[in-house]
Amino acid sequence: MANGNYREFLQGESVKIKKYFYVLRPVLAMQWIEQNSGVVPMEFDTLVNELVEDSQLKEAIQKLLEDKSKGFESKYSPKIEIISDFIESELIRFEDKAQKQSKVESDFSILNPFFIKVLDGDYL
Repeated sequence: MANGNYREFLQGESVKIKKYFYVLRPVLAMQWIEQNSGVVPMEFDTLVNELVEDSQLKEAIQKLLEDKSKGFESKYSPKIEIISDFIESELIRFEDKAQKQSKVESDFSILNPFFIKVLDGDYL
């Protein structure tokens, strides 16, 4: 999701403010999960405050939040390099990490009869 939104919405010289959030939230959620911090909080502020250590990056994200709260989220603004660089580096890092993980094959065949019964109304 983050990769697709990044490629589709954040590559130009001007970007809709809200599109940054479409990519920042999943990137920060991946960081949260990576740190084994449990269930990802819904509050975007919590993710930013707990995960973003770079003060300039945090300041740029806070500015985006302020613009969003003022109703400017659908407005275009010049590309914000510090946020774009952060997103790009994290997406690359997570892609590399995903490539290195071994895949676990799961046998879901036991679930098929259950789902068929549910769809037939046998468990309702």
